[in-house]
Amino acid sequence: MQRSLLCAFFATTLALAPMAQGAEDAAIKTKLEPCLSCHGENGVSTLDGVPSLAGEPDLFLEWQLVFFRTGRVKSEIMQPLAAALSDDDVRAIGAYFTTLAPLKSPPPPDDAPELTAAGRQLATAQHCGNCHGDGFQGNQAAARLAGQREEVLLKALHDYKSGARVGTGVAAMPEIAFPLDDEQMRALAHFMSRQR
Repeated sequence: MQRSLLCAFFATTLALAPMAQGAEDAAIKTKLEPCLSCHGENGVSTLDGVPSLAGEPDLFLEWQLVFFRTGRVKSEIMQPLAAALSDDDVRAIGAYFTTLAPLKSPPPPDDAPELTAAGRQLATAQHCGNCHGDGFQGNQAAARLAGQREEVLLKALHDYKSGARVGTGVAAMPEIAFPLDDEQMRALAHFMSRQR
């Protein structure tokens, strides 16, 4: 008798597991809808000032959502959206965007090769690859920079310099950005936006 009850219990549990997973998937899709409306269905944004999230490391995305949720990073749009997310939602969203393919199309013709050269020199001098990876594809809690739009990267540098944005863990972005002048930030952003 106990054996048949145990078998019935496991059979029911196994039958309900896909339904529970389906409910979880539907719930996270609902949470993702606002993300996809601005950051792009495929995680590649086409809106000015809105970063692409495809291929970003999940730890980086999770930290950013937590920073928005706690108000450590200010945004009229992101703060209320992040405030509604649970820790599980934050992890699921980070994991989702990490699986999407980042922008791979070749960059447009270089309209400022002198900026590209200056940005390359600055990236080497500042050791950007140490945290962001040799190809600037991102690493753990360090953002993917390759393929991100130039105006997004430039705003991030300005935000780090002004203190509007904070680094994570031992990240040194505020210290890196603070001594840079506008032309140097522009050069770094131009160079990084052209990487793939």
